[in-house]
Amino acid sequence: MIDALKYAVEDLKSFYLEAAAAQPGRQADSTVHDNWFWDETTASTILLALRPILLESGDEYEAKIGERMLIPAAQRERKAAALNISDAAAADINRQLP
Repeated sequence: MIDALKYAVEDLKSFYLEAAAAQPGRQADSTVHDNWFWDETTASTILLALRPILLESGDEYEAKIGERMLIPAAQRERKAAALNISDAAAADINRQLP
């Protein structure tokens, strides 16, 4: 089941990013689109909330998905830097999301 989740997340991100790139007059590089996805979409809010659940699941494979594959490291680092906190502290904040 966790593999299905991983592939569904990849498809969801692709859908959002392709839709954003196809908007008339929207010309931006992939970094801008990635930042938009992780900063402004409901999907990213759900994925950010899902990460600590996977990390604390007790299943080694699920924890690995949560730690390394769900949210790109660059986005975790960027969000932590924006808040001026560590990734561990950011994970604590994510745990508090509904």
